[in-house]
Amino acid sequence: MRARINGNAHFGFNHIGGTYAYRDDGMESRLGRRLRIRDLYILSTVVQLGSMAKAARQLAMSQPAVSEAIANLEHILRVRLLDRSPQGISPRSTPERC
Repeated sequence: MRARINGNAHFGFNHIGGTYAYRDDGMESRLGRRLRIRDLYILSTVVQLGSMAKAARQLAMSQPAVSEAIANLEHILRVRLLDRSPQGISPRSTPERC
């Protein structure tokens, strides 16, 4: 499933010092091309279960496929979404740019 944002227009505005400045960092373009609902569902399942392996079993997927979906989201959004540790996975309280 692919989304389009206002046809071909991919731009936005940043609020800087009381005024709005034009920006075109390509984020809308990246999101429109590659953001998939399936990947968001996978992320939700990983967070609920606290483990990519458990999420993979529940979703009837391989663990590398789940890991790839999460990596794809992190790449598109340019933020690290999850804290990974030997005890499991949890959502980051403050997403970190990567």
